[in-house]
Amino acid sequence: MKNTLKLTAVIALMLATTVSMAMEPKVSANGANKSILFEMEASAEPMWVRLVDAQDHIIYKEKANQYVSFVKRFDLNKLDNGIYYIEVENDIKEISYTFSLEEVGVEIVKRKEKSKPIFTQKGDMVFLNLLNLDLESVEISVLDSEGRSLFSESSEGEQIVQKAFNFKNAFSDSYTLVVENAEGTYYEAVVIK
Repeated sequence: MKNTLKLTAVIALMLATTVSMAMEPKVSANGANKSILFEMEASAEPMWVRLVDAQDHIIYKEKANQYVSFVKRFDLNKLDNGIYYIEVENDIKEISYTFSLEEVGVEIVKRKEKSKPIFTQKGDMVFLNLLNLDLESVEISVLDSEGRSLFSESSEGEQIVQKAFNFKNAFSDSYTLVVENAEGTYYEAVVIK
């Protein structure tokens, strides 16, 4: 039974990753016009597209609807010179494009992708899957509504981090699953009535 759950979780994670990778955005810079063209094919899930400055101020934000292609040209002529980011985010990953805006034009400097944990709730069970390609340290904990730690576990060097939580005999309460890694901290709320 345990091996079947693991296999199912791995297949679901791989399928979700494959589907999301098929919707890879295309970002191209036009240095002479100081603009960036962002193109994304229709996706099976909604995605957020943001233009952010180096101080994390959101300059532009739009939800790209599912099943609809998304194309946006960012005219950067009125922005100050500096570092900016185009961020694309859905439920399982976030891609960030860093670009440098200067007097002579604009240049894409780097691309960074980070995977987010996938939480799946089926009845009293909550399944956690995280693709951890960098083999970083991952901290997993469960907190009750008072902030008390009910479970804590650390793993390092695992490419696929997966965990199943059984809330069948849990007291009526609101619980929070917390996943921390080098990319950030992620939360999932679980309410037991």
